Amino acid sequence: MQESLTKKGTFCLLFLSAILLTGLVLPVSAQKQPFPDDWAKDAGPEPEEVPETDERGALNVALLPGTSPNASSCIANYEDRHSIEFLNDGWYNNPRSWILAGIPGWAEIDLGRTYEIDKVVIGSEHTANWNDRMPADFSILVATEYDEDSGAATWTEVYTHKGEPVHATTAFEFDAIDARWVRIDIRDPDGARIDEIEIYSMKGAAVDAKGKLTTTWGRIKM
Repeated sequence: MQESLTKKGTFCLLFLSAILLTGLVLPVSAQKQPFPDDWAKDAGPEPEEVPETDERGALNVALLPGTSPNASSCIANYEDRHSIEFLNDGWYNNPRSWILAGIPGWAEIDLGRTYEIDKVVIGSEHTANWNDRMPADFSILVATEYDEDSGAATWTEVYTHKGEPVHATTAFEFDAIDARWVRIDIRDPDGARIDEIEIYSMKGAAVDAKGKLTTTWGRIKM
C-alpha cells in the first residue's frame, strides 16, 4: 500500500514538473460574469456571450481568473454601458463595451502571467446597431515587461491596421509570441469602441470548440 502511494506521489510530482517546464496552461474556469440583468436596454442589442475557445480549440486566456483590463481613458457619463471592465467581461455588444475618450489612446489586458498567444480578436459591435466608432487606425502590441508608454522598447508590435474600419468581431492572427500584456494602441481621430478583447493561446487548447467569429484578417508574419 505504501509503495503504491509513493508511486502515485512520484507521478504527480513528475506531472506537475512537466507542466512547469513546458509552460502548459491547463484549461480552468473563466472569470466571465453572469448575464448582466441590469444591462442598458436603450444602448443596443442584448449582450451576447463571448466564446471561451475558438474554432481550433485555443483558449481565450483573456477570460481566465487573474486577468485585468486597463485603458488610457473611457467616455464619461455612460458607466452603465461603457466601462473599462467590459473589455474582458465575456459579453459582446454596445451595452457591454468600452469607448475611448481621447486620441491617441489604448486599451489593454493584463493576463496576470505570460502566455504564448497567436491571435487577438476585437470588434466595435458584434451585432451591428449604431454603426459608428469603428477603429481603423491601430496597432496590436504585446509585452512581458510593462511600460505605460506605447512607444517603449518593452512593447512588440504584432499587427498594425490602417484602412477599412473594423466593425464586426474580427480575428487578427500573427506568429506565436510570449505576452503578458496585450494592448490595442489606437490612433483614430474619430475615437473607437471595443466590445471585447479576446486573446487566444494554443497552449491551453480545449476540445470541441465553437467559435463565433465573423471575419478573419490574413496572417501577419513578424
